[in-house]
Amino acid sequence: SFDDCTSLRRINLSDSVTKIGNWAFCGSSLETLIIPSSILEIGKGALCNCPISKISVDEDNPKFFSKDDVLYKNSEDGKIVLMKYAPKKRSKSFVVDENTIMLDDRAFEQAEELVEMHLHENISSLGNMDTFANCVSLKEICLPSKIKNIPKNAFDGCTSLEDVVLPNSENYTIETSIFKNCIS
Repeated sequence: SFDDCTSLRRINLSDSVTKIGNWAFCGSSLETLIIPSSILEIGKGALCNCPISKISVDEDNPKFFSKDDVLYKNSEDGKIVLMKYAPKKRSKSFVVDENTIMLDDRAFEQAEELVEMHLHENISSLGNMDTFANCVSLKEICLPSKIKNIPKNAFDGCTSLEDVVLPNSENYTIETSIFKNCIS
């Protein structure tokens, strides 16, 4: 696809496109993402390492929606997954929508300006890897008690991270290298 296409800044997907494949734009220079109503699937890692500042979804899309430059997915069971926070969004603070139950892999990857984040108690999953990787300004985060797994490289490269409040629950798993490259 367009992975590692460093000159790609914006793309207009036609209404005939129904799927954005795995790693489709990974490592590209994509800044603006406009998702038409026809897109019903976005593959693994499709938006990783992209300097996106603007995300919008056609309001007639049955599967995805955006709110304040954050991409969400409606799952089959009516639950909401936060797929991608626009990493170049100019915001110091973010409150995850209370209807969100899961953060996808790399959901906040490279959100360099984000200093604080509020996760509500309905969130039960942080995905499988790199959830907050390279959020270099993030100082603290409190993980909800429903979290049962802190994924691999969850806070990799979070060089300003000073305080992480772990879930207050009996059983959860901490995967490998969750604080890799954290220097504070």
